[in-house]
Amino acid sequence: MYLSDHENVGSETPKSTMTLGRSGGRLPYGVRMTAMGSSPNIASSGVASDTIAFGEHHLPPVSMASTVPHSLRQARDNTIMDLQTQLKEVLRENDLLRKDVEVKESKLSSSMNSIKTFWSPELKKERALRKDEASKITVWKEQYRVVQEENQVGVMCVFTFLYSVCQ
Repeated sequence: MYLSDHENVGSETPKSTMTLGRSGGRLPYGVRMTAMGSSPNIASSGVASDTIAFGEHHLPPVSMASTVPHSLRQARDNTIMDLQTQLKEVLRENDLLRKDVEVKESKLSSSMNSIKTFWSPELKKERALRKDEASKITVWKEQYRVVQEENQVGVMCVFTFLYSVCQ
C-alpha cells in the first residue's frame, strides 16, 4: 500500500465526505465532476460527465476514471455535427419563412391601407356626391329627350299648319 493511496489516513474526514463546491475524493486528471443535488455547489462523487452521457455511470469506479473510447467519442461528435447541420437547415428554413411572412404582411398592410382609404368618410362623401350628380344628369338627359320630342312634335305641327295654309 502506497501513501498516495491513503493520504488521509490520519484524517478524521473520510475520502467521500462532501463539502460545498467539491467532493473530498480525488479524481484523475481529465475527469470532470458533475453537479448533483438541489444546489449546483454540491458535487457528487467523481462521476465523469462523459461516462454518464454514454451510460457507463453504473459501472464500478475503476472504469469511471478511464477515458471514453475513441469510437464512442467519434460517434458522439458525428451526432453533434449532424444535429448542428439539422439546426442550420431549420434556422435557414425559419429565416425563409420569416421573410415570406414579412412580404405577405407588407402586401396585407398595403391592402388594408387601400381598404381604409376606400372606406374613409371623405371618400364616402365624394362617392355619394358623384352618385347624386350621376342621377341628376340622368334626370336632365331624360327631360332633354322629352323636350326634344315635344319640340319635334311642335315643329311638325307648325310645318303641317303652314303646309295646310299655303295650299
